[in-house]
Amino acid sequence: MKKLFCVFFVVISMVMSGVTFTVSAKETGKKAKVEKNDDEKEKVKKKKEKKAKDTDAKEEKKDKKKNKKDKDEDKDKKKDKKDKDEDKDKKKDKKDKDEDKDKKKDKKDKDEDKDKKELNKVKHNKAATEKEIGEDEKGRMIYEGPRGGHYYYTDHNTKVYIKNDK
Repeated sequence: MKKLFCVFFVVISMVMSGVTFTVSAKETGKKAKVEKNDDEKEKVKKKKEKKAKDTDAKEEKKDKKKNKKDKDEDKDKKKDKKDKDEDKDKKKDKKDKDEDKDKKKDKKDKDEDKDKKELNKVKHNKAATEKEIGEDEKGRMIYEGPRGGHYYYTDHNTKVYIKNDK
């Protein structure tokens, strides 16, 4: 019986020590888990803060770029406006020059037409036997020859007879 009692006592002590060991291990594990959770939570917080800072930094960079682009666009718009104004001025000057050229050209053409008419009239030396009848619809001077034929002179001073349809 003493042996049984000893065995019983040893078993109980082992069970008790095992229980306390298990309980203490569980508590230690819980503490470790709690500490791990706390560490993980801190890490997560740090990551979130870092992300927030990175996001803020990115937004600031975007804002700076946007502001720079806006400034560049404003400068481009001003340059475009100046270029357009200069183009308008150039076009206006060119138009004025073209109008002046056209006026001079028209005047020159009129003068040439007058000169041609005068040349046609003056170019031919009228013979004693020629009679001036008048001008036709094209502005050519028509003459009557000694035998009654009608004709006019070309620019090359050749006679061209007009057919009379009777």
